[in-house]
Amino acid sequence: MRTLGFASFFNDLGSDMIYPVWPLFLTTAVGANMAVGLCALPASLIAGILWDQIGIFIPFYFSLILTSLSTILLLFVKETCQV
Repeated sequence: MRTLGFASFFNDLGSDMIYPVWPLFLTTAVGANMAVGLCALPASLIAGILWDQIGIFIPFYFSLILTSLSTILLLFVKETCQV
């Protein structure tokens, strides 16, 4: 249980660090706009279905792993734009 607590803490810490600059990154570097928000709705519906069908812990661990991997991969993004 302690490991899950540490994983959740670092996941929240990474999310809080990325949250202020994420919209700027999406609009300038990727060129995305409202499409990202529209993709989040079906993803959350699919996650809810998996949560109900499979169980509580498998989607939770899967989301923690994917969030951690995406946070680590953001370290390798090299941009020349200045904020």
